[in-house]
Amino acid sequence: TGAVTLTTFDFSEGLVIEADVYYEPASPPPAAAPALWVGLSPTADPTTTPDLAAGQYIDAAGTLHLQVNGADVGATTAPLTGQWHRLSTTIRSDGQVEFRLNGAPIGAGGQINSGFNGNPMKVGGDGYPERPKIDNVSVYKP
Repeated sequence: TGAVTLTTFDFSEGLVIEADVYYEPASPPPAAAPALWVGLSPTADPTTTPDLAAGQYIDAAGTLHLQVNGADVGATTAPLTGQWHRLSTTIRSDGQVEFRLNGAPIGAGGQINSGFNGNPMKVGGDGYPERPKIDNVSVYKP
């Protein structure tokens, strides 16, 4: 259902973080609604916060948050449940952050703080019993 990495990533020349994600609506209570995140962690320990230095986070209410420096720079309705979707976040070499969903631009905003350079990646999800599925994770220079 997800992973964190001890590998750190230098975004000074740009960086793209992508993953295919699949999640379902929550079952009736006492189930926990699914939530997931794909991006660069704002801390050296990616398990400490759901926020992202740069990335996309889908909360249990079904909102897709676009995050830079651990704060929302935009939000929209999450993509349809029960289907695979490609989340992509690009950190350009000038530090500007761009977001894509299934290849289409969905937003841009903010310049990532250089203090986050060298942090690990965070790709994961929560939910019970419907845990999000994650596949085809890629991290590369644009």
